[in-house]
Amino acid sequence: MSVTRELSDSDIARLLELPATTWVASSAEHQRCVRYLLARPLSVEPIIRPIMGAGAVPAAGQQRILSTLRLFRAAVRGIDDLLDRSDAEPSGRIAAWRLFGAATTASSALHLWRRSLESVPNLRTRSAVLAESACMVRSARLEGAVRRVAGTAALPVPRLAGLERRIRDKEWAYWRLVAALIRGEWRAASHRWNPIAGLLIRLADNWQRTDDVHDFEEDLGERRLSSLVVDLLRRPPGRGGDPVAAVASAPAPWLGRLEVLVETHGAELDRRRESLSRSLECEQSRILAAIQCQVAGIRDFHSPSLPYLQGEH
Repeated sequence: MSVTRELSDSDIARLLELPATTWVASSAEHQRCVRYLLARPLSVEPIIRPIMGAGAVPAAGQQRILSTLRLFRAAVRGIDDLLDRSDAEPSGRIAAWRLFGAATTASSALHLWRRSLESVPNLRTRSAVLAESACMVRSARLEGAVRRVAGTAALPVPRLAGLERRIRDKEWAYWRLVAALIRGEWRAASHRWNPIAGLLIRLADNWQRTDDVHDFEEDLGERRLSSLVVDLLRRPPGRGGDPVAAVASAPAPWLGRLEVLVETHGAELDRRRESLSRSLECEQSRILAAIQCQVAGIRDFHSPSLPYLQGEH
């Protein structure tokens, strides 16, 4: 199946088990849903604007990239709302599907996704956007499947780690998509682009791990597999030789194993999460500083300012 065919609206709806409905341009409810999904600040903009400037991306190209990302991020948010079935977005806004219903949200999100593709004029870049979209779809589908078997799947830690990396590809794919859009308009020397692209992927990984630490209780309640879950099962709280290690590696459903660890070593787990959170925050600062220095053409730096937004991504 070709990438284009794989990512038709009907196929995405089927893969993600979304309501298979049709976008109705004249529908006032569809239009309100689209406006609601789009009414969010693009949190990556403060990071990528100086990068685009360093690459001599023309003003029209910069605006086109930002417009495409707004459309695509709005589409992803609508789909995420449907998959999570949570009452609110991470930002605290009411989830679109709670306001407009599942069918309207699904068709509006897929309509925005289609518009985001149509807004990319370069066919090579559009192909890259399609490929990364396919990765996000596959990751979202895998995440749903893992959640459904969390209480019954007796998977070893190496297998869980492999699944978690494939699920996390959803976030990496988004940043590869961002990089593909910028690369398609890049006008400066190519050797300046490669280090920045690599740093963006490192930043994506850092943000995802940070979310895993902060959202651990919520992820546990929603049966989500995350990097912190895998880390706890690989290196469980407790001293070496403690029976807790046997619990972590026992041939039992991973969700049950994790619940035992949380119940028996809650205090140590909290300390570990606090330490990991500080470490990730420091790493984020280093990555953002390195991006800033690459943009400025500086290789050696000490304490540059970091005028970048942090928070929801």
